[in-house]
Amino acid sequence: MFKNLKFRAKFLIVFLFIGLLPVLFSGWQDYRIARKDLELASFNHLTTIREIKKTQIKAYFNQIRNQVLTLAEDRMIIEAMRQFKEAFDGIDEDIGITEGQITEYRESVMKYYQTEFIPRLNKNIKLPKTAEEFWPSNDNAIILQYKYIAENPHPTGTKNELETIEDGSKYSMVHLRYHQILHHFQKQFGYKDIFLVDDQTGDIVYSVFKEVEFGTSLINGPYKDTNLAKVFQEASRTKSKDFVKMVDFAPHYPAYAAPQSFIASPVFDGNQKIGVLVFQMPLGEMNSVMTGNKEWEKIGLGKSGETYLVGSDHKMRSDSRFIIEHPDEYLARLEEQGVDKKVIEEMRAFSTTILLQEARTAAVEEALRGKTGAIIAEDYRGVLALSSFTPLGIPDVDWFLLAKIDESEAFALIHQLKKRLIFKLLGISVLVVAFGFLFSKALSDPIIQLIRGTEALGKGDLSRRVRAASRDEIGILASSFNKMAEDLQTTSVSKDYLDNLLRSLNEIMVVAHPPGNEETAELKNWLIKRTNMAAHRTLEYAEGELDGRPLSILFPEEEKVFHQFQKELKEQGLSAGMETDFLSKNGNKIPALCSAFMMRSQCGEFQGVVFVGTDITQLKQIQENLTVEKNKAEDATKLKDKFISLVAHDLKSPFTAIMGFLQIILNDSARPLHEEHREKFHRILASGKNMLHMIDELLKLSRFQTGILSPVRHFMDARVPIAFSMSSLHYLADKKGIELVNDVPKGTRIYADMDLFPGVIQNLLSNAIKFCRKDDKVTVFVPPGQSDTIAVKDTGTGIPGKFLPDLFKSDAKTSAIGTAGEKGTGLGLPMCHDIVAAHGGSIRVESEEGVGSVFYVQLPCIKPCILIVDDEPVIRELFKKHLSSMDVEIREAENGRDALAVLEKFEPHLIIADLMMPVMDGFELIERLRDLPKAKSTPIIVITNDALSETREKAFRLGADDFVGKAVAVEDLISRVKKYIL
Repeated sequence: MFKNLKFRAKFLIVFLFIGLLPVLFSGWQDYRIARKDLELASFNHLTTIREIKKTQIKAYFNQIRNQVLTLAEDRMIIEAMRQFKEAFDGIDEDIGITEGQITEYRESVMKYYQTEFIPRLNKNIKLPKTAEEFWPSNDNAIILQYKYIAENPHPTGTKNELETIEDGSKYSMVHLRYHQILHHFQKQFGYKDIFLVDDQTGDIVYSVFKEVEFGTSLINGPYKDTNLAKVFQEASRTKSKDFVKMVDFAPHYPAYAAPQSFIASPVFDGNQKIGVLVFQMPLGEMNSVMTGNKEWEKIGLGKSGETYLVGSDHKMRSDSRFIIEHPDEYLARLEEQGVDKKVIEEMRAFSTTILLQEARTAAVEEALRGKTGAIIAEDYRGVLALSSFTPLGIPDVDWFLLAKIDESEAFALIHQLKKRLIFKLLGISVLVVAFGFLFSKALSDPIIQLIRGTEALGKGDLSRRVRAASRDEIGILASSFNKMAEDLQTTSVSKDYLDNLLRSLNEIMVVAHPPGNEETAELKNWLIKRTNMAAHRTLEYAEGELDGRPLSILFPEEEKVFHQFQKELKEQGLSAGMETDFLSKNGNKIPALCSAFMMRSQCGEFQGVVFVGTDITQLKQIQENLTVEKNKAEDATKLKDKFISLVAHDLKSPFTAIMGFLQIILNDSARPLHEEHREKFHRILASGKNMLHMIDELLKLSRFQTGILSPVRHFMDARVPIAFSMSSLHYLADKKGIELVNDVPKGTRIYADMDLFPGVIQNLLSNAIKFCRKDDKVTVFVPPGQSDTIAVKDTGTGIPGKFLPDLFKSDAKTSAIGTAGEKGTGLGLPMCHDIVAAHGGSIRVESEEGVGSVFYVQLPCIKPCILIVDDEPVIRELFKKHLSSMDVEIREAENGRDALAVLEKFEPHLIIADLMMPVMDGFELIERLRDLPKAKSTPIIVITNDALSETREKAFRLGADDFVGKAVAVEDLISRVKKYIL
């Protein structure tokens, strides 16, 4: 049926089919690919957040472990442990308590338990408890709970505000001495409580927060089975000073059954264990890390995403986002799911999901198997979500980290994309149908004309033309058809012309075909089909003598050449220029630059390979001559350097000995010389000194030219080395009656080598003195508007103009006699030029004979760069404002890892870094910097508010140079910074 349709109808059907099918297929394909990409992007984004949180929470727990270990080793804690133990053991005798008083104390403490502690506790637990179950087992605990809890005027929850009791007891004095410090530490780092425990009796001899476990024994007291007792027992049994133990969350009755976790480390005095230091873990700080300070949307978790911790018992170890943001809605949803009402009430009472919310999800199960990955599954609320999971890997606890976001939110863009694609496809389909109807007739007529014209052309009618009525593709096709017919009618290719062109080429040309026209045959077996006159002439073959012979006859190193040619021809159809040797008929190797090209017809039919070679015999000869000359020059340079070193060494020793003996003769009072002889000896001694000076200058110049010496630059006040150079030359200047003036302003900053730069100034000053007369003046100054330039001006005899062009060239030796007969080596100014050039600067001179000279030393103007590393933006901004008065460039980084990234593109002259930072702290940063070659000697000032001297000592030991506090005064900071960049 389709065959019998008219062309126009067929065209319309095909047009619609071809138009709509790709649109529908591409639309579906685009949607499928976009969906896959968005899903992958969502999972990758969630996994990235998970890994960031994993790094942050591990770093946080590592910080806690380091804090408890460091504090346990602190001398203050060791003294506090000793004094609290002694005061606790003797509290009853110390205050002289009577039986009547202890009875009164018991009654008061019992009243506190019955009216405060037990009612609050029973609200949060299923089975009610009595005061007797938690009653302390010793009178010392009763006394301390009476004084610091029951009779404490501060309300429950703020008992820690009481600093001491004025009862004259030793315990009160010890408490007054240490409580304020430990209370500040507890608040600074967010810990719930800090305990000092007697390792022998288990007595809690000190507590910051003063809950009901205070004073009780963790060995035989009412809390001996708690996780607080567990972590104490682990720490008290160890013999290691570096031991740290953490226990998982569990309900803690003194905290009214709220979930609590503890971490402990033993306290040693020398090799004697005297107690245990215990931290009650800070839930708020841990939740801040997991929730991103409750800014879920800012960290990319949208309106339903969160990260949380789960234990091996399937219960949460951090708070759910939903109990923080919408507690009522969240608890109502749990009630609908049939969660135990008592559990819901505990969540409401404690405002937490830790140890209360179960997370028995597919993602948690995968994590419990030790796997890391991401899946789509229901979350603990029963909502379908994208979940990314991984084991956390924190010592002592079996926890897992999950990052999740509701699928509906994560794939919202995919659903929107699907709707947009459907509407777009519908619109395109309507347009395709409309255009099909409109253009079917317009397109069919010229195509029919082309068909008829092609049939006529095929029959030999080269005069046939078609009408090109439009300028579109069909019109262009018609024009091309007409042009083709015209070219076939009027143009032919001249074989003789091509042959003459090939004969006239100066390059060797060889055309080869594979045997049997098989392209896969080995190239060395291909047969030569044609060569040009240049090939015959260069390779010494007669015309036609090479035809039919294998290519291997022309290439002596055939395996290497053919392998390279065949590889490149197979990959890209041509071979890049390759240097090889052609083999002539007489066996001579002819060096040539050879290329190969695959020949194919316009329709892709293989037609052979063309080899084109350029004879480079003369070029190779020139290259060999240049190599010989280069080697000669290098040998001459080495010989010169060796000669200078040998001569300098061999001359300096005898000259030194001769001058020593001359000095002995001149100073011999037993046999004094005649005045005439003494004068001659002085002249000999002066000549010797001049020769030794010349040898030293020659050695210095040689070392610069051979690269042995190179400048090590630092910031310095230019006035200082100039003053030093002047002080060493004042004697010579005063002797000739010449005034030396240092007009360089104080604080003029330069970036130069502290040893080499003063030598430049001293050389220029010495030359100026040499060519000045009495009452002349030598001035060192900074030219106006040229802060990067130091100038040395004299009012001496000046330099003749003919010497100026070669003044700084070592081979010219433009030395002259000074105004007092001084002689020079002629090497000082060339050496100055080399030193300044090694600094990246320049030196020039202006001089007028009879008036004087001015030498200008210009050094690169380097602006000091400072890198400030601190995780607190406020501190970074404060330091930037402090340093704003200085002409420095400042870069910032939030932590050690970011600082290392900045250093890849930026080299500061000074680094100011905080010690306590997330991701990578200041200690690790210092250690990493000192391993980097470009930062090995960069000065480092650390920022610390830590009162412990061990912290600063550790920083200095790792390589820090100085320290400041975060609240440093502006003047102190600037003075410390100027030590390193001025």
